[in-house]
Amino acid sequence: MAGKPGANRGQEHRDAARVEELERHVAQLAAKLDDLFVTAPQAHRLPGAGLAGPTASLPAGFPGGRAAQAREHIRQRRLREQFFPADMFADPVWDMMLDLYAAHYEGEEIPVSSLCIAAAVPATTALRWIKEMTAKGWLIRSRDPNDGRRVFLRLSDGARAGLDSYFDSIGD
Repeated sequence: MAGKPGANRGQEHRDAARVEELERHVAQLAAKLDDLFVTAPQAHRLPGAGLAGPTASLPAGFPGGRAAQAREHIRQRRLREQFFPADMFADPVWDMMLDLYAAHYEGEEIPVSSLCIAAAVPATTALRWIKEMTAKGWLIRSRDPNDGRRVFLRLSDGARAGLDSYFDSIGD
């Protein structure tokens, strides 16, 4: 049993490092959400848009417009949690797809750990869904060229096109 405490300390160190990494990701996401919450209604409007109503925002075909649509959808979904229990609206696949969709048009790469956080469910649940979506061909995995331990995820062209069509059909 003498070797066991050292093994536990090693595991505790790895767990603490993982928690720190996740906290950094959560802080980054919180900052992005704060930015979207404060600036989205104004920043994504064309001059004179207030006169024409919500449909006068950036065209959906414009990358910034598509990212803004997805981020606004995410913001609205999170807003529900202020009024109703979050577990009543758990939809991790949709949350992950929206996050990857916005990231595509923002030119960002999303690591698996960040996508798990975006899912707003336990990491094991998010990882199970990532595996399922990858098997269905909705997600593409790629290794970080600078850190072989990290994997980035992106939407497949077909999944992205499906979301393009979805956002085109709902408008703003």
